[in-house]
Amino acid sequence: MTRYLLDTQATVYLLTGDKKLPQNIREMVEYQTYPFYVSIVSIMEIAQLMTIGKIKTYPIETIQSELIKYGITIVDMEIKQLESMRMLPIYSNHTDPFDRILIVTAILYKMTLISSDTKLPLYRKSKLILIEI
Repeated sequence: MTRYLLDTQATVYLLTGDKKLPQNIREMVEYQTYPFYVSIVSIMEIAQLMTIGKIKTYPIETIQSELIKYGITIVDMEIKQLESMRMLPIYSNHTDPFDRILIVTAILYKMTLISSDTKLPLYRKSKLILIEI
């Protein structure tokens, strides 16, 4: 069965009801058609975005509750992900550590990453399975 990892932006789209998250993906999450996951790293990035005022502020517990309501599992970060990140190619136009840990998480746990980041297709060479939104 296919398992999906929402990147940070897709998670924000889901939680805020933003129409940039395609309807078919939103429905898959809402009806819990497939297992969906969000990395703890995305929650860290959301906290940072709230701190600098890029997105509306919510308590982290509220974000966690919303994810649980959707049946989304939060994936912790482990040493093996950091080791894999070290081995992932670095492209001069893409060095974002948040994205890189999401990429290795998807690869290691055989998940399909859902992202709007236009630079992530570079990592298909590293066995990333990606749905671009």
